[in-house]
Amino acid sequence: MSEYFAGACGGADQSTAGTEDGLPLIGAVPGIDGAYVATGHSVWGMLNAPATGEAMSELILDGAAHHVDLAPFAPGRLPPLDPRGLLRATPRGLR
Repeated sequence: MSEYFAGACGGADQSTAGTEDGLPLIGAVPGIDGAYVATGHSVWGMLNAPATGEAMSELILDGAAHHVDLAPFAPGRLPPLDPRGLLRATPRGLR
């Protein structure tokens, strides 16, 4: 992983998700009505795409996922991103 992204991703390498706990973000974005996210699967995205797609369609259309418990993947489980932390993680010359 490039030095630019290493700090932004909590030191994760290319084989892990970019979150601090290593889990993807799947669900409604807190504080933004009608916004949803399904990202951070890393190398497992192709394998998890069918289940993620089904869960997201249920969540968006029905208001809840019925076949998968999305609670462990909820975007609200993590603290909001402080963009100032990204600036500190930026190597010189890329600002």
